[in-house]
Amino acid sequence: MLVGSQAALLLSLFFLPLSTAGLNIGVVLSLVLWLLSGTVKKSLRMGWRNPLVLACSGLFGLLLVGVFYPGVPWKDALHGLLPYRKLIFVIPLLFLFSQPFAKAHGLRPYLLAMAITLALSYLHSVRPFEWAFHSRRGEYWDHAIFKHHIIQNMFMTFLVVPWVIWNHQRPKAFKNFLFWIGLFVICFNVWIMVHGRTGHLCLAMVLLWLIWCYAPTQQRTKMLLGSIVLGVALGAFLFSSQTRFSKIAEEISIYEKGKLEGSPTGQRLEFWKQSYAAFKERPILGWGTGSYSGQYCKRGASKLSCEIGAYNPHNQYVFLAVQLGVVGLLAYLSFLVYLFVQAQKLPLSAKFMAGSTLLMLAIHSLFDSPLFVVTEGHFYILLLSYAFASWPTQAVLPITTTNVNEGLRA
Repeated sequence: MLVGSQAALLLSLFFLPLSTAGLNIGVVLSLVLWLLSGTVKKSLRMGWRNPLVLACSGLFGLLLVGVFYPGVPWKDALHGLLPYRKLIFVIPLLFLFSQPFAKAHGLRPYLLAMAITLALSYLHSVRPFEWAFHSRRGEYWDHAIFKHHIIQNMFMTFLVVPWVIWNHQRPKAFKNFLFWIGLFVICFNVWIMVHGRTGHLCLAMVLLWLIWCYAPTQQRTKMLLGSIVLGVALGAFLFSSQTRFSKIAEEISIYEKGKLEGSPTGQRLEFWKQSYAAFKERPILGWGTGSYSGQYCKRGASKLSCEIGAYNPHNQYVFLAVQLGVVGLLAYLSFLVYLFVQAQKLPLSAKFMAGSTLLMLAIHSLFDSPLFVVTEGHFYILLLSYAFASWPTQAVLPITTTNVNEGLRA
């Protein structure tokens, strides 16, 4: 049962960037087999010592308290809470990722899925095929394949992490020409071929974190400053390109005319405007878990705005601030900072992976509510669990420590 649970978990990692249905099936099957394996007590004994369990339990506990706020219908409260149940999945995930089978195979299923995606993305740029995600919309200039361009860019950005870890184990780490070719292929796909601006920012931050983790101490400052200057120049070039700049300007112009259709930028501005109106009425404790939809729609938002924006404000910080006030906002910031600080105690590879994932989550949360939605939420929880499975533990288990390096060896 235990090996089957690990196999199902690795299957979910393969389907993560390809199919939400496959992801859900893999996760559910893995959890069911874990429950049947008789290792629940061992998992709990291991998990309570892990900072990821503490952080996720604290955040989920606060959301659970918010369910009991007066004035929020039970249906809405549960609808607002249940998407965060993945936060409590970290207990079995940490245990499973520490076991021999899952540790031996590591992120290989994810690497395989992203290698397929990357190859198809480049092929699509040469000869577009109709079944690609954006081709179905007639947007042949965007080379996202299985997912929306924002999601694919996030997944592709993370591909840098195992690529760096795998190459760092090789002789003459980072001096291999093939390493730089591979890194360029990934970065070019994210920055040029797929138009997900959130991924652009995340990739820049991951590369800076790469320098901080792996550069020689005496050269680190110079390399960081040089990379920042180069990044700003590249960012200015990309942002000032006629297509991207004019698209943003056009979207803002549409919003200023009182329209939301055809203006993703305007929609976000509207979401945040209405959310602030709700927040300032109850800034300390908020309106309660699941209250966002009702509070958003009754504050002068148009019918179309309500239909588009009632799901979430495309900002995790704003989303929690409306529901749980400043308390919720500070709790989420503490969640990110605490885990980032604790990640510094992990082995180098796990530290790089955990730090990269948390930096991506912090940036992604400015433009979406990733922990609330299915695919992105599982993405972050699975990867954080994989990295923090390297946390030393005193639990009596077949394996007491896990090094993420071992799961990436060829």
